[in-house]
Amino acid sequence: MIVIYNPNSGGKLAEEYLHQHIIPSLESSNISYELLRTEYEGHAQEISSKLARNGGELVVSLLGGDSTTHEFITGLSDLDNPPKTTLVLVPTGTANALYHSIHSSSTLDKDSIEYKLLSFNSFVSKSNNAKRLALSDVIVDDGSSRKTAHVVVSTAVHAALLHRSEELRSVDTSIERFKTAFMEVCTKWTEGRLNLYASRVFSEGAFSDKVEDITLSGPFTYLLASHIDRLEEKFVIAPHNTTEEGLSVVIVRPTRDPLVREHLEKKDYDAATQTSAKVLTDVMYAAYDNGNHLNLKHSNSEFVVEYYHVKSMSFEAENPGNYVCVDGNLVELKNKYTVDSSPVDIFVQI
Repeated sequence: MIVIYNPNSGGKLAEEYLHQHIIPSLESSNISYELLRTEYEGHAQEISSKLARNGGELVVSLLGGDSTTHEFITGLSDLDNPPKTTLVLVPTGTANALYHSIHSSSTLDKDSIEYKLLSFNSFVSKSNNAKRLALSDVIVDDGSSRKTAHVVVSTAVHAALLHRSEELRSVDTSIERFKTAFMEVCTKWTEGRLNLYASRVFSEGAFSDKVEDITLSGPFTYLLASHIDRLEEKFVIAPHNTTEEGLSVVIVRPTRDPLVREHLEKKDYDAATQTSAKVLTDVMYAAYDNGNHLNLKHSNSEFVVEYYHVKSMSFEAENPGNYVCVDGNLVELKNKYTVDSSPVDIFVQI
């Protein structure tokens, strides 16, 4: 087993976990291992690329967060024929979205070491319980930027929020800056056209069996595609997410709201954006309530959130100043991005 640890991720607990739990467990189980430490941003990508070129299947324990995992996966996806890889995650990052998603049914205290070692102990006990990760290739502006996503691809307010929070980092390193950033960007509308391919709409508590290609026109305040059900332990933005290939797409279009349309008819644009911002705030709070945002309705009884499962998608922006978020990494969007399934063969230990 290769053990890669990021000493700077999250609460900087990786080295403590490594020496108190990981190494003792591997040695008592007679499992040979090699330790590799990440020293700087992007190092996990370099490590995975080098490991893959050595040949043979890889079994890697990652002590870090979603960014460390993203870097490692990127190093493999950049290769023409990456090896089959099994990841054994030990969550020491900030959000740990993938880990919380694959263990969403666990009743253990999420702060307990027992919970944090679920995947690792499963591997050590030789449990044959791994699932293939659904991954996406993301191409921005006809190839000017290519990335692989294992968690999320977004634009509109979600991406704008992350961009603004990074600008605020120099004056506020706390998580409060995300709330500040949201209040500054929640009135943003993103104009554009969204194409969903092999889509199934969510209705009556499940995704329909009918498969179709559809096109939705903006504006959008929220446009997020996810491979997993949550972006934080309790932020369940894509409930009922399945383990199959593809993405769950969460959409909020402000002009579906009758009150917003009423403001627009009166040319009261400030009132329209403020109203849509209030609705989006309600959506965010409801997502923290076990994904209850899917039940929110406008005054005309239409659902606030449009929700689909898709095989692939594309988005063509029609106004400037937009960004694409790929697993927390931001890319400036000038024209268009596409999201399609990735052939990289990566499994994650459950």
